[in-house]
Amino acid sequence: LHGVDPQRLIFADTVPPQDHIDRLALADLYLDTTVYSAFTTLAMTLWAGLPVIAMLGDRYSTRMGAVAVQAAGLGDLVVSDLNRYEELAVALAEDPVRLKGYRQHLLDHGRESALFDRQGWIEAMQTAFERVWSRYLNGEAPDHLTIPAG
Repeated sequence: LHGVDPQRLIFADTVPPQDHIDRLALADLYLDTTVYSAFTTLAMTLWAGLPVIAMLGDRYSTRMGAVAVQAAGLGDLVVSDLNRYEELAVALAEDPVRLKGYRQHLLDHGRESALFDRQGWIEAMQTAFERVWSRYLNGEAPDHLTIPAG
């Protein structure tokens, strides 16, 4: 098990989503994977108030976690290389007060962050669709659109 004491591993049964979220809240820190980042589980983790360290990769599959962490207001927990990832994880493990501050931020503000702002996302997408339609009606070529996170 790569040096991990098997007694530290807990395999749990499938539970309803709210029970899963409650279970996530029991952890101290979530380390997003660097090869293929999480999104749904990571969003549930942030909803539960659990801080997440994520690494900003160069592909969609390696950026989603970092995007979610930033949208939740914890951009300083997003790193760009493995050395910083490890340093930050160790620093937070050794600083429970700082870790508690991140958790408190999520509990106080996380659910109102851009990550969970459904109405804001709907309005931004509607605006983007209107811009696309307008370009089409005006005979303009397709172009890139930037949709704000919040």
